[in-house]
Amino acid sequence: MFKQILSQLKKKWWILALGIGLVGVAFVSLREPIQNVESIQVKLGRVRQFILEEGKTRLAREYTVNLPVAGELSRLPWREGDWVEKGQVLIALNRLGRSLEIAGLRSRLAEISAQTQGIQSQKPKSSELAVAQAQIEQARLQRSQSQRQREAQEAELAQLERHLNRQETLYREGTLTLAQLEDVRKQVLVMRKQAQQALLEEKKAHQALRVAELQAQRLKQTLQDPEYLRGVYQAQREQVNAQLRQKQDEWGKTVITAPVSGPVLEVQSRDATVLPAGSPILKLGDLNSLEIEVDILSEEIHQVKPGQKVEISGKALQDQQVLGKVARIYPAGFTKLSALGVEQQRIKVIVSAPPAALHLYPGTRVDVKIITAEKERVLVVPERALFKQDEQWQVFKIEAERLVLQTVKVGLKNDDEAEILQGLKAGDEIVSELETAFKPGSKVQINPKKAEKL
Repeated sequence: MFKQILSQLKKKWWILALGIGLVGVAFVSLREPIQNVESIQVKLGRVRQFILEEGKTRLAREYTVNLPVAGELSRLPWREGDWVEKGQVLIALNRLGRSLEIAGLRSRLAEISAQTQGIQSQKPKSSELAVAQAQIEQARLQRSQSQRQREAQEAELAQLERHLNRQETLYREGTLTLAQLEDVRKQVLVMRKQAQQALLEEKKAHQALRVAELQAQRLKQTLQDPEYLRGVYQAQREQVNAQLRQKQDEWGKTVITAPVSGPVLEVQSRDATVLPAGSPILKLGDLNSLEIEVDILSEEIHQVKPGQKVEISGKALQDQQVLGKVARIYPAGFTKLSALGVEQQRIKVIVSAPPAALHLYPGTRVDVKIITAEKERVLVVPERALFKQDEQWQVFKIEAERLVLQTVKVGLKNDDEAEILQGLKAGDEIVSELETAFKPGSKVQINPKKAEKL
C-alpha cells in the first residue's frame, strides 16, 4: 500500500518537473532578443568593375607659331583667350627690305642676260673667216708655183754647169776659144742668180702661207675665246636665281596665318621688335584635340586596356555624363605624392571623348570612371553585405528568421556591388547592412522600411 502511494507521488513529481521545465523553456524563448536587420533579395543583374580617378583635360595638339624668317615685327593685337580662325593672318613682318633685295636681284639677272648676248658681237664674222681661208689657199698656190720655179731653175743650172765642164775640157784641148768659154761661164753665173732668186721666192711664199694660216688660226681662236664667258655668266645667273628664290620664299613667309581654328593660349612677344628666325610668338590650341589625362596607380594599371569604355562626369560638366574610351597608356611610370603626402607610383592614361560633348577648357578637372570589366545577368549583392572571415568572403543569409553564415565566392567587385560566383542563388535573402552584434543563429526581424531589392 505504502509502495503504491510512493510510486504515485514519484510520478506526480516527474510531471511537475517536466511542466516546470517546459515553462522555463517557454520563458527563455520568450526572453531571447530579436534583432532588426536590413535585408536584400539576391537577383540577377549587371555588375561592373571600374577604376575611379580624377583626370585633367589637355590639348593633344598645341601649335607654337614661330617666325620662319628674321624680320621686323609690329605690335601684335592678340591676347590670351582670343579666338582665331584657320587661315586668319596672325603676324605680318615688314616687307620693304626684302622687296628692295628682290628688285636688285632681278636687275642683276637682266645685266647678266645683256652680257651673255654681247658674247656674239665679240666673234669674227663669217666673211672674215672666208677671206682668211681664201688667203691660205692663195698662199699655198703661190708656194707651189715658187717651188716648181725653183726646181726648174736648179735643173737648168745643173745642166749649164755640166755644159761648162765640157767646155772647159774643150778649151784645154784647144778646140774652144777663151771667149766662147767666158760666154758659157756668164750663162752659168746668170742661171745661179736666177736659181737663188727662185729659192728666195719659194721661201717668201712659204712665209706668206704661214702668215695666212696664223691669221686664220687667230680668227678661229677669237671665235672660241668668248665661250668661256658664257659659262661664267651662266654660273652667275644660277647663283642670282638661287638668291632670288630664297628672297621670294622669305617674302612669302613674312605673312603668317593660323594653322587651325582655336584659342590663343600664350603670347610670347607682343611689342614691336626685330627678332631672329625661329623666335616663338604665339601658341594656339586645337580644341578638337581635347583629351583627358588620368594618373592610374601602378598596381591597378594591369586592368586598363586601350579601347575600354570610360564615363566622364563632374561639376565642370554640370553633373552630365560623357562617354569616352581609353586612347593610350604611357609606357613608363612616375612618382607622385598623394594628398596625404605618400609617394605613389602612377602611370599616365589618356582618355578620348567627343570634343563637342565635353565643351571644356584645357586644365579642367573631371571625374573619370574606367570600366575594366562588365557582366550582365549575374548574381549581384551589395558590397557592404560582404565581409571576410578566415580569408574567405562571407554573408549572413536569413533562413527561418535566423542568421546563417554563408561562404561565397566573389567575382567582379566595385565599391557598391559584387558578383557572386558560388554560395548563393537568386531569391536568397541576405543581410545588407552588417553590425558587429550579428552572430550566426541569431533570431532576426526584417525591418520592412529598409528592406531592399536589387
